Amino acid sequence: MYKIHPFIAQDEYNYLTQVKPRWFLVMHHYISIIFLLFSAFNVSMVAANEGRVVKIGSDPWCPFVCVNNDESPGFMVEVAQHAMALYGYKVEHVNINWARAKQMVRSGELDGIVGTSKETTISTPYEFPKTPLGFSEICFFNSVLDNWVYHNAASLNSRVLGWINDYGFSDSDLDRWVKKNKDTARIKAISGKDGLQQRMIDLLLLRRIDTFTEDRFVIQNILQNKKLNNQIEVAGCVGAKEFVYVAFSREVPDGVKLASTLDKGVEALRKTGKLKSILHKYGISEKNWLVKHAEP
Repeated sequence: MYKIHPFIAQDEYNYLTQVKPRWFLVMHHYISIIFLLFSAFNVSMVAANEGRVVKIGSDPWCPFVCVNNDESPGFMVEVAQHAMALYGYKVEHVNINWARAKQMVRSGELDGIVGTSKETTISTPYEFPKTPLGFSEICFFNSVLDNWVYHNAASLNSRVLGWINDYGFSDSDLDRWVKKNKDTARIKAISGKDGLQQRMIDLLLLRRIDTFTEDRFVIQNILQNKKLNNQIEVAGCVGAKEFVYVAFSREVPDGVKLASTLDKGVEALRKTGKLKSILHKYGISEKNWLVKHAEP
């Protein structure tokens, strides 16, 4: 017997060249079957969801949620639309005031809500995905001619505050202060479904209110577009930054499924680079988004 390789004898060579390929073919056959079954399952799952319209609601909160702009509906809405479309769902955004949106999700009239946080929805439980789609920092805004700075809820006692009706705060002292004063002259409550932030800015410039509170990113986006950066400035912020989500109703039969599907879809968008392109459209870098969305 001779060796055709320094470490392989002829009979061993015959085994490797004749028997092993048959095992390889068998394994390849089984792997192909598993792949086809997985593909068929995925296709059937998408087909099962075809025609399911998922309605998510909120008021305008650009760049998170932008209305009257089909090409740029806001990065949270657009991410949700693309992520859910991978599994056969069609996501539609309903422009509605915040208080009404919460009521409709609570009752199951809407499937979900855009821009809510876990900290401010203790009394309104939703099905939350694991992945937040936004990052919010609630701040106070003043005229640049005003040197007042927010320190705590008590520092608002001498102010007239502009506040969007039914907006909640993660700071419990501030939340209590607003609930205590919302029907007094201390608070100017703004309601409706369009232009709420612009109305607060106008009231501040007209000196009808002393300060107002909103997300820093939302207000700075408006100030930059309206060229008002030299007239209004940040006057302190409320505690820690918060994750914000597209969350789903517990009154719809597939609420839990919708939340988990959104998670899977967002991860798929991240892997393909689609998430990066959506965020870039709104001036957000994926690196910054990933850092801010790391588990706390």
